[in-house]
Amino acid sequence: MSFENPETSNREILIEALKTKGLEDPETREMLIKWTEDKENEVEREGTRDAQINFELERAQLYLDAGYTDDAMQTLKDAMDIATNENRDDLVELVQQKIDSLQ
Repeated sequence: MSFENPETSNREILIEALKTKGLEDPETREMLIKWTEDKENEVEREGTRDAQINFELERAQLYLDAGYTDDAMQTLKDAMDIATNENRDDLVELVQQKIDSLQ
């Protein structure tokens, strides 16, 4: 007997909806808003800038997996701004690597 990780399956469902229906679809947009709100709540509970950066990286990966490269790039730039402002050279380097891989 196997148990699906609800986090993974919800993410996969969202990615598939983004790929097939697009952001303009009301149901897909609602799923994206719910996913984002859930992740933002996790960031608030953790209360660190690292959590915020990691959330932006996760969101960028979601956009990439769904084929939204421009949205992913903008999200990575947002993560870069946060990492730079926090003087987190390790995270700046990580984000830069991801940006470079898209260019």
